[in-house]
Amino acid sequence: MTLTDWTNCSIVLLAIEGAVFVLVVGFIVFQSIRGTRWLTKSVRFYSPLVQSRFRDVANATEKASQQIASPFIDASAATAKARRLLLFLAPSAKGREKT
Repeated sequence: MTLTDWTNCSIVLLAIEGAVFVLVVGFIVFQSIRGTRWLTKSVRFYSPLVQSRFRDVANATEKASQQIASPFIDASAATAKARRLLLFLAPSAKGREKT
């Protein structure tokens, strides 16, 4: 075998390797596109369900936090009313200076 024969054989082998590489990369791209389509379809199907659950959880959390926080807010408001009423009924020396 001469050098040109070896050159031709190496070119053929490189062409076969390139073709296999292109096929493998093409298969990976094809499968990733299929997977992306499946994932998009699944997300579109399940996203309203998930949003509904999140909305339910948010409403329940808001309701619970209002029930927990409302006594403290009411107590704070009552304290502020009592202080203002006390300041109005019996103003102190400091209170007279400010008003």
